[in-house]
Amino acid sequence: MPNPVEFYFDFSSPYGYIASEKIDALAAKYGREVTWRPFLLGVAFKTTGAAPLPSIPVKGAYAARDMARSAKFHGVAYRFPTVFPISSVSPSRAFYWLDARDPKRARALAKALYRAYFVDDIDISSADNTVAVCAKFGLKTDEIRAGIADQAIKDRTRIEVDKAIARLLYGFAQSGNCYKAALYLELAGADWQTRFVDYFNGETRTAEYRRINVMGEAPVLEHGDLRLSQSAVILDYLVERFGRYGWTDGAERREILRWLFWDNHKLTSYTGTYRFLRTFAPATDKAVLEEFRKRAEGAWKVLDTQLGQTPYLAGDRLTIADISACAYLFFEDELGVSWVQYPNIDRWLGRIRAEPRWRHPYALLPGHPAVPARK
Repeated sequence: MPNPVEFYFDFSSPYGYIASEKIDALAAKYGREVTWRPFLLGVAFKTTGAAPLPSIPVKGAYAARDMARSAKFHGVAYRFPTVFPISSVSPSRAFYWLDARDPKRARALAKALYRAYFVDDIDISSADNTVAVCAKFGLKTDEIRAGIADQAIKDRTRIEVDKAIARLLYGFAQSGNCYKAALYLELAGADWQTRFVDYFNGETRTAEYRRINVMGEAPVLEHGDLRLSQSAVILDYLVERFGRYGWTDGAERREILRWLFWDNHKLTSYTGTYRFLRTFAPATDKAVLEEFRKRAEGAWKVLDTQLGQTPYLAGDRLTIADISACAYLFFEDELGVSWVQYPNIDRWLGRIRAEPRWRHPYALLPGHPAVPARK
């Protein structure tokens, strides 16, 4: 069976409504299933800097005519709503509440909500009106009202919105710093893509790349019209967007930041430099290599000591402190180290490897192999 068609739509979109009346039959014709995914177009507009069609001079008036014309062409009943556009938070949450219990019935509810808005002119942005439509559909009023208010359903809706707005990560497989952002995105189940950065052939030194990041470094994350650099900043932003691997209070945030800053200044700094000199640099002074090995080992000892006290750096669960600190340590062959010598690090890396979506940096990011390792 081919992969399902992912149908992202907003309950305020006339084009989404028209598509909802046709997509299942069209997919079936080609042997495909459809996964229905309502999201909040208003959030997407805010993220990408776009605007609703009706608010755009000239284009808005044309779009209104085109919506009616498209509905007529496809034989779909349609009436332009009195209130337009609307917030689609309540109907989206109602959908996801039912989707968690009965996905097939949730699709039918989506069509009923769409028709209530675009045929019966019912303003479904109102939670009361959404509940009324759901009750007419056959759902229990108290259950659907509680579902719309349920935090888990709110979180599900937010996650689906994030998935609908793809993230672009500039990076390359040999970079532990790029891996930090990539690993978070993968563990969180985000919708993301990579843009290969040809570091070893000098791309980050070009004027074109410096217009992307004046620092001439990777990673860079693009999300809508937002562009971020520096792995710690990117991780902080991803916590804000996904609400995972972060903190529950101010004290925990400070503890996470303490280890995040230490990683950037000590662990990644010494480990990454040592690995580069040992593996990728064409020639390295032996004394310099030995000095960086000594500094890296000092950081490894600090890390191993902390992990002897707590299973993860900031406590009992995985956070961005761990996602940051582990990034260069999965290159143990290129570092010339056996983590058995650091048993707490060894067990900690094992726990991270056991995460369902964990992948090695060379499997997660593009560009491996880039240059032959120096023996």
